[in-house]
Amino acid sequence: MEKENKQKKQRKPMSPDMVPEGFTVPLCIVDLIPVIGFFFSVIFLAKKTYFNYLFIFGGILCTISGLIKVWWKFIVAIKKKNVWWMFNQMRIIFPIAFLLFSIGLIDILKNYSGTILNATSYSKFFFTLWIIGMSLMTLFAIKLDSSDPKANWIEQITNGISQIFLCLAIEFL
Repeated sequence: MEKENKQKKQRKPMSPDMVPEGFTVPLCIVDLIPVIGFFFSVIFLAKKTYFNYLFIFGGILCTISGLIKVWWKFIVAIKKKNVWWMFNQMRIIFPIAFLLFSIGLIDILKNYSGTILNATSYSKFFFTLWIIGMSLMTLFAIKLDSSDPKANWIEQITNGISQIFLCLAIEFL
């Protein structure tokens, strides 16, 4: 009996024929908010610093990947259908996009080190909180069951709060 309960609690990998249960339209909307927040943060930071192609391209690609995932959740919630490529792209496109975004961000920080390093302590504090939030999102992607609505709520609330921290960090920059 105990062994059966332990097996049920183990993470189930998503598969093309699996349709997650319990996804709702409010979850989809909550998932959309950090995607939009991230996009505007990319635009605002690009305007405050200088145009970096990797940063912009990675940020736009992250946004597109996030929007596709939100659309996938809407399809799951409303049509009860799993469009596999829409789910799977998040495991392929998003990490590449975020890597490009991060390389561009590092270049911005390097070229604007005087401005960034002399940023307000508020800005540094909120950037640190954003990095912690993104680290948690990476951990969640590895550890949590992506077909579990509760896990998705945890991820999206964490992501939403993290994107607020990014907006605040840029505002105080």
